[in-house]
Amino acid sequence: MANWYGHVSSWIQPMGLFVRWTIQYMKNLDSRTVLYHVIFLVSYVLCFVYLNYPNTEMISVMFFLVLHLVFLFFLGYTRPPLPGFDTLRNIQYHPTSWDITQIFNLNFADYSVPIIVVSWVFMLLALVILVQDYIQLYQTYIPKGVEPTFGNMEGFKQRTLALLMVSTVLVWLFYLLQHIKGVFSGVTQRNKVVNSFVLVFAVILVTSSVYSFQLSRYVNDHLGTVVLSPPTM
Repeated sequence: MANWYGHVSSWIQPMGLFVRWTIQYMKNLDSRTVLYHVIFLVSYVLCFVYLNYPNTEMISVMFFLVLHLVFLFFLGYTRPPLPGFDTLRNIQYHPTSWDITQIFNLNFADYSVPIIVVSWVFMLLALVILVQDYIQLYQTYIPKGVEPTFGNMEGFKQRTLALLMVSTVLVWLFYLLQHIKGVFSGVTQRNKVVNSFVLVFAVILVTSSVYSFQLSRYVNDHLGTVVLSPPTM
């Protein structure tokens, strides 16, 4: 019973602190900052919605790229401090007794900004490649009166967009974490449950962003041979 109560308490405590942080944070925000973030989030939602329509897909991908660049401004606006290498000293390395569980002695929330930056770069590269592909398709098919299509690469393109959307949601979670740890740093430093979730989401974020970049490269490499062959009239 004691163990069960301890596990429940480890979940309830960070949730309660998060609610208190949210209330306190909203009180301290000025209306202009809130408005900027609301407009930015609504823009992302609209972009994701219109990515599902063929007539607006190309312009939505370009808008996606613009929003991704604007996000860098939001991240720079907060001017978050980067963690120093001294943080690594939290792990006590003993060659005879070290085990994999010691990795959780690191406070992964301290690395939220580097995680965002690494993922942001791979997402940027993926979006740039996709925009180039859309422009290439448009210039090839439209003058011939044929509807642009990715052909056999359509499935890979859709998977790339899906991964980019998932990565964007996770990037925003880490952006939120950047603000949370500034108010309740004790939660992220001492709570192993929170620390474990941060590690899991970080792995998913970096993996999805890197994989989306690899997929966009694959689509681009096969676009000339599979998609841009002369259309049959």
